[in-house]
Amino acid sequence: MEQLVEQISSTPLPQYQNQAVALGPVVYENTNPAANLSYGAAPTVTETFEVSQGNDSKVPHLKWSWVSLLIGILIGMAIMLFIVWILFMLQVSVFNGTVNQTPACATSDYYQQPGTAILNGFTVSDILSLNSSGQLLYQRVPSNTMCRPGVNQSVVIQQPQYCSFTLEDGTKVEGKNFTFGGNRYEATLANGQAVQITTSINCQPTNSVGANVVSGVPELKWDAAPQTC
Repeated sequence: MEQLVEQISSTPLPQYQNQAVALGPVVYENTNPAANLSYGAAPTVTETFEVSQGNDSKVPHLKWSWVSLLIGILIGMAIMLFIVWILFMLQVSVFNGTVNQTPACATSDYYQQPGTAILNGFTVSDILSLNSSGQLLYQRVPSNTMCRPGVNQSVVIQQPQYCSFTLEDGTKVEGKNFTFGGNRYEATLANGQAVQITTSINCQPTNSVGANVVSGVPELKWDAAPQTC
């Protein structure tokens, strides 16, 4: 019996001797007549074995999965959004000077009158000055701290609030304008007499009542209160 098994196991398969293909389980049945005569029976020995492709390893089959693709895309988008959020919070690269840039101030973002600016903490020396032509300049300051002021915000005040007027005899009196942008001034002489003065621009008198006013110049002076227009 041992000789029969050895003979069967050493007998090559003519169909697959020089081939290696994946055919699944193969049953090889061999009946040896000589063995039948020797042992008085006709035993049948069956061998089952796997004929595999190549190096007898099983090759996995890859399957396309739309669910996996969708999950991968969502995860990638979440990562990108997280990175963009981090860059935005750190204010780096393209976000510098764009998203959080302070907008320029509009006209309504400034104190339109010197008196209002002084009322809100600015001083006369901060906002008022005289140019080389003797005109009163108002350096506008923003009332909105969330905007960026323009480069040059100097405005010529054509009708200053206070003017120093010179009378015909050389006497100087101070006249005050009670309306913003108005051209009518009131002055009081040393004897208590009131003088009404009308000007063109920059304190230049055109008419006066109560005294003969011949000239005038702006004063660096302004009350800490808005004037009526």
